[in-house]
Amino acid sequence: MNLSSKIVRNSITNYGGNAVSLIVGFLLTPFLVHSLGDAKYGAWVLVGSISSYFWLLDFGLGSSVTKFVSELHATGQRNRLNAVVASSFALLAAVGLVSLIASGIVAQLVDILFRLPSEIVPEVRSMIYVTGVALAVSFPFGVFGGVLRGYQRYDLINVVVVVSTVANAILSVLAVKLGWGLVGLALVGLSTNLVVGGGRLALSKWVDRGLVLRPSMVKMSVLRGITGFSVWIFVINVAVQVVYRTSPVIIASVLGVALVTPFAIANSLVQYSGRLVDPILAVLLPAYSELSAVDDTGRVRRLFIEASKVVGAIAMPVALGLLLLGKPFIVRWVGPTYEESGTLLYFLVPPLYLSFMIATGDKLLWAKGKIRVNSYVAIADAVLNLSLSVTLAMTLGLVGVALATFLSVLITNGLGLMPYICHESGLSMRRYLILVAKPLLTPALPATGVVLLAMRFLGSESYLQIVLLAALCAISYWSFFLALNRKEDTVHWLAILRSAVTPSRFRSLDSVG
Repeated sequence: MNLSSKIVRNSITNYGGNAVSLIVGFLLTPFLVHSLGDAKYGAWVLVGSISSYFWLLDFGLGSSVTKFVSELHATGQRNRLNAVVASSFALLAAVGLVSLIASGIVAQLVDILFRLPSEIVPEVRSMIYVTGVALAVSFPFGVFGGVLRGYQRYDLINVVVVVSTVANAILSVLAVKLGWGLVGLALVGLSTNLVVGGGRLALSKWVDRGLVLRPSMVKMSVLRGITGFSVWIFVINVAVQVVYRTSPVIIASVLGVALVTPFAIANSLVQYSGRLVDPILAVLLPAYSELSAVDDTGRVRRLFIEASKVVGAIAMPVALGLLLLGKPFIVRWVGPTYEESGTLLYFLVPPLYLSFMIATGDKLLWAKGKIRVNSYVAIADAVLNLSLSVTLAMTLGLVGVALATFLSVLITNGLGLMPYICHESGLSMRRYLILVAKPLLTPALPATGVVLLAMRFLGSESYLQIVLLAALCAISYWSFFLALNRKEDTVHWLAILRSAVTPSRFRSLDSVG
C-alpha cells in the first residue's frame, strides 16, 4: 500500500475510533449524572480535569517517539530505534512515579483545595489515589502508542480504543449499579489503562518483531536527543493550554462570571466541530517523518499540497455550516437566551479553519526538526491572545475576546508561520495560494448561496431542518469543488480512496513507493 493510501486508511480508522468514543460518551453521561448525583458527578469531572493537567508531564515524549520511530525505521537504524523506545519508557516510568506522588499530595489536600460536601471527601480522596496509580501505569506504556503511530498502524491503535472504550462503559455501568460509586469508576479506569497498555505493548511487538526492551538500552545520549525535541512540544502544549484555559478567567474577571456561559457554548461548538478534521491531521507526522528521513523533498511538497487540499475541502463545509447554521442551532440547542453565542461564531470559526490549514504543514516542521519555530509562534500566539483579550474585552465585551482569538491566529499563524511552512516545503506563498487556497475558497461562494436560498424556503427552526441544511452545505460545496477541480486530481484521489478501503495484506514501510 502506498503512503497516500495509508494516510487515508489511517484517517478512516481514526474517524471510527472517534465516533465510538463520542457515542459512548453521549450515552454514558446522562446515566452517570442521574446515578451519581450532582455532587459526585461533579467530583468525578473535577478529578478528570486534574489528571488532564498531569498529562503535561509527558513533556511531548509521545509525539517524539512517533517522529523518531518513523525516521529510524525508514533509515533502518534498528539499535537506535530500540534505544529510543527503551529510554522513553524509562523516563516516562519516572514521570509516572512523580505523578503518583503528586496525586497522593492532592488527595490529602482535596478538602482544602476544593469545596466538597464532607460526606464524599473520603470517597474522592480514594478515587484520586486510584487515579494516581492509573497515571503511573499509563505514562510508560503510552510509549507503545507512539511506536504504533510511528509505524502508521492507526488501525491497530483504534482497535484498542474501540475495545477499551466499550469495555470501560460496560464496566462503569456495572460498577455504579453495584453501588461501588466513585472508587468503583476509578478502579474501572485503572483496569482499562492496564488493558490498553498491555494491548499496545503486544501489538507493537507483533508489528515489529525486532522490538526489544532491556535496561542496557537506556542511554543518556538518546534521552538528550529525545528531550531536545520533546521540550518544544511541551512548550507548545503549555501555550495552547494557556490560550484555551484562560479565556473564561479573563471574561469572569473583566466582564463577570455570568458571561462565561455564552462564550463557552460557542467555543465548545467550535471545538467539537474540530474533531471532524482531527483524525486526518493526526496521521501526518509519521508520514512527513518517513519522507524527511530519506530526504524526499518532492514527495514532502506533494504531500503538503494534497493534505492541505483534502483537509481544507473537509473543513470548509464544517466552517460554512457553523457560520450559516450555528446561530439557529444554538437557539434550538440551549434556547434563544444564548443567541449571542451564535454571533461569537463569526469570530471563532475563521481561526479554526486557518488552524486546520496550518496544522497540515506544522507537522512538516516537526518532522524536519524545526519544531522550535512552532514553539516560538505558539508563545507569541498565547501572549498576543491574552493581551488582546484583556484590552478588547474592556471595550467590546465578549465579541472582543472572540476577536482577540481571530487576530492573534491570523497574525502569528497566518502571516507568520504559513509563509515559513511554504518555504520549508519548497513552495512559494504565491503558488500555495494558486494551488491550495483558490481551489478551496472558490466553491465556498456558490455553496453559501445555495444554503442561504434553501434556508429561505426550508427554514431552520428544527433539528431536522438544520441537519438537512448541513447536508446540503456539504454536498453543494463538494460538488462545486470537484467540478472546479482538475479531473486528474479527482481521479487520483478516488484511486487513493479505493486503495485505502480495499482489504490488502499490510506491507512494511520499506515498500512505500
